[in-house]
Parts: sequence; structure tokens; C-alpha cells
Amino acid sequence: MQQMLIDGGSSVSVIDCLEKQMPFWDKTLEVMVATHPDSDHIGGLSNVLESYIVPLIITNQQTKETADFDRFQQAVTRQVATGGNHLIGSEEFHFMLDNNIDVSILNPSYDQAQSVSWVSQKSETLLSAVETQSVLADTDYNNQSVVMMVSFNQLDILLTGDLETSGEQALLRKNLINEVEVLKVGHHGAKTSTSPEFIAKTSPEISVISVGKNNRYGHPNAEVITQLEESGSLILRTDQVSTFTLSSDGRTIWRDQPLSVPRLKVLIANWLKNLVFFKTQTKTGSRF
Repeated sequence: MQQMLIDGGSSVSVIDCLEKQMPFWDKTLEVMVATHPDSDHIGGLSNVLESYIVPLIITNQQTKETADFDRFQQAVTRQVATGGNHLIGSEEFHFMLDNNIDVSILNPSYDQAQSVSWVSQKSETLLSAVETQSVLADTDYNNQSVVMMVSFNQLDILLTGDLETSGEQALLRKNLINEVEVLKVGHHGAKTSTSPEFIAKTSPEISVISVGKNNRYGHPNAEVITQLEESGSLILRTDQVSTFTLSSDGRTIWRDQPLSVPRLKVLIANWLKNLVFFKTQTKTGSRF
């Protein structure tokens, strides 16, 4: 059994989530991904790093002058000092969970990832010894989010962070995007993400929108919702359906039901807004 956490919301509530999903004796979270340094994505990750052993921490290259980022950076430093690895994610890097789940990083580009480093020492791919840096000056901030494809047999899950339309177009031009079964919609369904071209290319069976109820930004955008509906995608919004899980044997997808065969479980938590938790395990249940 292995686990991967992608973002952690803005508060300590992420710990409650992990305690419900992981055995009480399991204090190792194999992979942590911080898609970018906004507080609503990394605010809770420091608590995780202080409570669990995390062998692999993946971030993009950006820094941010906030108390949340400073605390996260310090927590990463402590993990690295005790044997953990810190990777600046970039396209064409991939790794395996449980030897049968492939995780590929599609974004940021290699050049973007090398443009600034918040670490002082690095090997070819793994980085160590974190040091404080100034904020990355970038007019395309959200488009440097870590974007990942998680593949398990016939199942593809695309997670886009806060990627916006121009970032989507860059991935399309590079032919890095294919049809997927599950799409985590970019930037909480904002009007600046999830273009018609991107929807047409991904053709998601299920579109997940992680968004807070009655949020001040008006997410998700009504036009984005309409376009997803017209594509035939089933939309699951955390402001409407609350916390839910998607499980799969690599062929069929189940919602809020375990399986009787080895599988991949994906938890999307509503109260944290930004959190996706992957887990490999075996249980029993009925079809989605």
C-alpha cells in the first residue's frame, strides 16, 4: 500500500483527513506534491511534514513571500535533513506507485523548472538543502503549476492545479494531453481555465471541481460548467456533493464504493478545497 497527497488545503484539517484514510500505525506518506505555493494549496502541508515521514516531496520552482510558504519551506528542509528527497517537478519526469501506477509530470516545462531554484544543491533530478529565495517574478504564475497524469491500466487521471487556458494550450501544442477518464478541472473551474479545445482533447468521463461553497470568486464559472455538460462529462463538485472517493481497478470507476480487487482510491475532500489523496488498497463494494 502506497499513498500520495497532492496539495493540502489551507489549514491543519488535512491531518484529520489523513488520519481517517491511513492506518493509525502508518506514519509514512510516500509522495507529497505541492502544485504551487499559494496558501490555499500549501497551507496545510507543513503540518503533514511535521507529522509524517515523506520520502519524496515534489514542488514547482516558485517561491512566495508568505508565512505559509516560509513554514512549508522550513518543513521541507527538515525532511531533507533526515533523508527525504525534494524534487523540482518538470515535464517528462515520472515515477511509480506500487509498481503498477505510473505518475507523469507534464508541467512546468524543463526550462521553467530550471529558471529559478529554491534549493542550493541538486543532482540530475533530486534536490536537497532548501534555502530562502526571493519570490519568482512571473506574469504567468498559475501556468507553472505542477500538472500530473496518473495512469493505472486503462485509467488516466489528469490533475491540473491552477493551470489556465494559455498553459493548457502549451500542453496541447506539445501533444502531452490525451483522452482521460477523470479530469481535475483547473483553478476551481474558473473562467480562465478549461477551454473548449482542452475539453475536446481530454474528453473526460468525470470532471472533478474542487471548490468551496459560496466562494467569493464565483467559482466554478457557469460557461465552463455548460461546456463540460455538453461534452457529456459527469461533473462532481465538492461544493455540491461534499467529500467523495473514486475507486478503480484500472478499467471501471466506482464512486464512494470500495472494490474486491487491488485498486486505486482517490479522495477529494470538500472542506479543504485543495486536496487530492491517492491510495492503493483492497476492499469490497459495488459498481459506480
